[in-house]
Amino acid sequence: MSFVDDLDGSDAEGTVSFSLDRTEFEIDLSEGNAARLRDVLAPYVGAARRAAGSGRSGRAPRPAASRPAASREDTKAVRDWALAQGMTISARGRISSEVRAAYENRDVAAAAPATAEEAPKKPRTRAKAPAATFISAK
Repeated sequence: MSFVDDLDGSDAEGTVSFSLDRTEFEIDLSEGNAARLRDVLAPYVGAARRAAGSGRSGRAPRPAASRPAASREDTKAVRDWALAQGMTISARGRISSEVRAAYENRDVAAAAPATAEEAPKKPRTRAKAPAATFISAK
């Protein structure tokens, strides 16, 4: 399945969802346009508070992300490191949690050589990144 950026017609990474004034919106965006949308909304989201019962109507609320989204520089560093390690990783889209965990633990792994049994398996990559989501408080 491929996506077309609703703003400029380029290839899109996926669908970004958000809500404003109790209206939910979805837009297909490229990685760059999705980042720009998040950058524009960041000061408002950062100053906002979650509304009571801010879960979507009829559905259980989504759990909060375990960590903030990585910056572009962090993402580039992780990709560069993974490629240098011989890992298979796509040039765009979401970085798997296995690759990110290996990157975050790279100093520990470098200090002690791993045996064949302890060596991490190469992460599998997807052909297309899953749809991006952004949910703001209503």
